[in-house]
Amino acid sequence: MSTHAQGGATNARGEVLSESAILSVAQGAIITSVAGACLTASYALLRGRGTRVARMYAIDSSVNCAIAGATFFSLKNYWVEPVLAKFQESSPSQLTSAEFGGDEPASWWALRSRGLPEVALSGALTGGLFGWRRYTLARGTLPGALVGAAFCSLAQISLNEVGVQRLKYISRERNRASGPPSEPALAPSKPKRPLLMRFMNWLGVKQVTPEEYLEKLRAERDLVWEEILLLEEEERNKEREEKGELLPAEESRVV
Repeated sequence: MSTHAQGGATNARGEVLSESAILSVAQGAIITSVAGACLTASYALLRGRGTRVARMYAIDSSVNCAIAGATFFSLKNYWVEPVLAKFQESSPSQLTSAEFGGDEPASWWALRSRGLPEVALSGALTGGLFGWRRYTLARGTLPGALVGAAFCSLAQISLNEVGVQRLKYISRERNRASGPPSEPALAPSKPKRPLLMRFMNWLGVKQVTPEEYLEKLRAERDLVWEEILLLEEEERNKEREEKGELLPAEESRVV
């Protein structure tokens, strides 16, 4: 009975992960398609090509970027992340910034490198695949993989840096407040249903229930809350170290 129950729980968890992966692939493909269309259309208009040419560029770029985005997120969600998850389970030791000879706290290193291996490997596979299809196996695979890995890594690092600066800003604002820290407000329990969710429901993908969505928000809130507390503790330790370094200089002046 216990084996059967565990198997049922595993199947249910796999279905939830599959639905989340499908939604992530669809969102990534749509966002990539829209971004590519806007960029190419803007470029054509700035070059004075006219609205007709800009529209043609936008349609062509939208299709190509949608294919590239769907390929990237499919590889990332269905192959790269599961493989790296199994690898991390088999080797539990984690690298910190100190092991790389850096003076930066481990939490900052973890924040700035979050999701970087998955994105870099997925970008390399996507770039190599498109390079092989466009040229040949020898000419296009390696250059495409290098360009894809570099571009995706740079985008992920930039996104992580934005998150780090956001946490720093929140920490500074909380330090300025005189009152005790209060828990961040929860998002509305019933989120709006965007057009993408209705489209996914039409395809037969099950929508996440409000309870599951609220549980996910709580988990994200707890994670951000822990990161804020860690950052505040690091700021306080840094201030103590700076004050400790200034004290001997002040004593020598008095003598």
